[in-house]
Amino acid sequence: MATNRSVTVENLITCVICRESFKDPRLLPCSHTYCWECIERMASENKDQFECPLRDGFVAMKEDISSLPLNRAIRDLVELHDDAIQGLKTKINIDLQSIQSSLNDKINETDILLNIIDNNSKFSRQKMTETMAEIRRVIDKHEKDMLRNILKTEKEQKKRVEDYKIPLTNELQRLNMQKVSFEMLSSMRNRTKLLEAKERFDDYVNKTNEKLKLLPMPTVTDYFLEGVDQLQSLKEKILQCGKYVEISRYHNPQLEKFISENGTKQELDLKLRNLTDSDMIFVADMLRNSTVQKYFLRITAFLE
Repeated sequence: MATNRSVTVENLITCVICRESFKDPRLLPCSHTYCWECIERMASENKDQFECPLRDGFVAMKEDISSLPLNRAIRDLVELHDDAIQGLKTKINIDLQSIQSSLNDKINETDILLNIIDNNSKFSRQKMTETMAEIRRVIDKHEKDMLRNILKTEKEQKKRVEDYKIPLTNELQRLNMQKVSFEMLSSMRNRTKLLEAKERFDDYVNKTNEKLKLLPMPTVTDYFLEGVDQLQSLKEKILQCGKYVEISRYHNPQLEKFISENGTKQELDLKLRNLTDSDMIFVADMLRNSTVQKYFLRITAFLE
């Protein structure tokens, strides 16, 4: 129905000559209405006389056109229609601008969220890199210290054994000399000299045995790497550390209810609610997400 009325009004205010809204509409004696300029133009093109386009037989001479009365009803209707159209255009423009503003706000909020995500990720990456670098530094230093201690112990134990081995080697050389001397005497088949040398050999054997008794075998201390078997479990613990887990969003049902119930007030008094930092962030999120009215003029917080 609204469309039919609109078409009817459009027909009433449209000049059949120029097909546009009437400008200075003039009423003819035949009850038809045309724009004054359209009547003038058609008369100029038709030997200074105007014939009604609807062919009702009315003819007006050019000199009589200026005396044609103004159709005030049509003029007023055109003005009302133009005002209505202008109002409609204004409303549509305002609505479109409102949507554009909302879209821009949402886009800005998404840009802020993207920036927050980027900053959070950058902070987490930096924290993880620094932590792992510190762990590697500690492990590398500890490994070097452990290897240095192992090598030190190895050198000390080897030195004790080598120090023990030196007199044995020297004694072995003296033994070889005694053996050579004995073999020479044996090859001479001189029993007298062999018997004379017996006392000397007995003395060497007795003294050497005494030396060996006084030269105790060095002991080698057994060592083990304490806590190394715990490295496997430590590795598992390290793998469990630093997981990227989602933090549950803070929610305060009582505060949300209070803000929703007082959403039409121009001032929101939060002084007596003992708000925490998390509560204030929650309030800011509600405002940003349009949970409450955008026209809050002032929020009175406990920080005042």
